Amino acid sequence: KESALSDKQNALEKLEEALAIKEQEVKNQRNYKEKLLTETKENEATFQGMLADLRRQYQTVESEIQSIERAIRAKLEGSDKLPQGGDVAFSWPVPSQYITAYFHDPDYPFRRIFEHAGIDIKAGQGTAVRAVAPGYVARAKRCGESWCYSYVMIIHGDGLSTVYGHLSQVSTSEDQFVARGDIIGYSGGIPGTAGAGPFVTGPHLHFESRINGIPVNPLNYLL
Repeated sequence: KESALSDKQNALEKLEEALAIKEQEVKNQRNYKEKLLTETKENEATFQGMLADLRRQYQTVESEIQSIERAIRAKLEGSDKLPQGGDVAFSWPVPSQYITAYFHDPDYPFRRIFEHAGIDIKAGQGTAVRAVAPGYVARAKRCGESWCYSYVMIIHGDGLSTVYGHLSQVSTSEDQFVARGDIIGYSGGIPGTAGAGPFVTGPHLHFESRINGIPVNPLNYLL
């Protein structure tokens, strides 16, 4: 009986030891999950803050484009310097016609922030960018920092305008007319380079076409 009692006591001690180990494992897992949850919440807060900042930057550029276009059209109202009527056709702004992101592309990486208002055309850093049609240079924004978005906006006839974004260099000036094919700047887009802005993943030209300030699909006008 004493031997059997001793065996039971030993078994009980082993069970208690196993239970203690198990309790410690559960405690460790709970602590890890709580830590992970805290870090996740902190990262989520940081992520949401970044999204909000990017939205503000986008809205700033968008508001600037729209307000400048309204002002320039009012200035040019009644002018016969912009061609009106007839079929509208744009030439391609860069030699490549390879599109990496389409108008309102569902796979656009920044779609959680804004709809893609143009098309992205593959172009190596420093590729010459040309005006797609005759027009008036309403904006030629130059940026020396990577977070700043360099772009050119040209006003055309029939309520049309075009925007050329992520430029590494701007080689035209505001308040002047340009002809189709004139070089207005050079492409950029490599993250961390001057004029690239925050919404880039690699070198390309962001190209927009607008009617009365509203973005429309550029492929409807490109030859």
